[in-house]
Amino acid sequence: MPVVGSVAAKPAGGSLEVNDVCHEYVRAGDKTAVIALGPVSLQVSAGEFLCLLGPSGCGKSTLLMIIAGLLPPTRGTVAVDAVPVTGPSRERGVVFQDYALLPWKTVRSNVALGPRLAGASRREANQIADEYLELVGMPQAGDRYPHELSGGMRQRAAVARTLAAKPKVLLMDEPFAAVDAQTRGVLQEELVGIWARTAQTVVFVTHSVEEAALLADRVVVMSSAPGRVQEEFPVTLPHQVRFSRESAPRVAEVAASLLASVRVAQPRQSRQVASWSG
Repeated sequence: MPVVGSVAAKPAGGSLEVNDVCHEYVRAGDKTAVIALGPVSLQVSAGEFLCLLGPSGCGKSTLLMIIAGLLPPTRGTVAVDAVPVTGPSRERGVVFQDYALLPWKTVRSNVALGPRLAGASRREANQIADEYLELVGMPQAGDRYPHELSGGMRQRAAVARTLAAKPKVLLMDEPFAAVDAQTRGVLQEELVGIWARTAQTVVFVTHSVEEAALLADRVVVMSSAPGRVQEEFPVTLPHQVRFSRESAPRVAEVAASLLASVRVAQPRQSRQVASWSG
């Protein structure tokens, strides 16, 4: 994709450190405390693409919300470039599964929101928005409204909006789960291209072993009850060849290894149900 203006200057990805993070909630019935997550410790290098993978309920999204500063940990700490996370910040941008675009604003105004909040003039913010819309392949969509876009285009707009704020860490919570398989494949490949251009640090939550194998530098497999790091997989296959037909067998090998680890991470009852259902 072509890149123009300020987008060409790569925003510096930040390093991320998660130290002994736990999250507890109080069960409504008997008021007992339940440990849902942790302790979890992770280190993510600046510019790394990390995937969090695991069975449903293992705390992937909870951990992402703690890193974002949207949910306080019960115990433990999170830091970006050694600065403690104490709440939401433009340094950590979040892309949600449901797009979260403001329906009464145009696509350009949605993408310009971060720069405007950072103090840019309307003209400057709109210019930045147009540059990031160009980056995600939507140069003609600025005057349209979210309801006029397909699901894939809405998610591109959501990615552009998050990137326009130039966060040090990009957090993505199953962002492509709501689109069809063909669109999902296109968005995955486009995301890798954007990441290569912007040098962002990315933490990407997914339940798909194939998606993790295609996207990640490193995959962290989490186990359930409570959610913890079970295993880590470096993915050494170069990103630029992962989407080629020739590399499909090698990507499938990585996905098979990840699937075996996820099956171990599942609670025993879930594994039995999976085996019974074939």
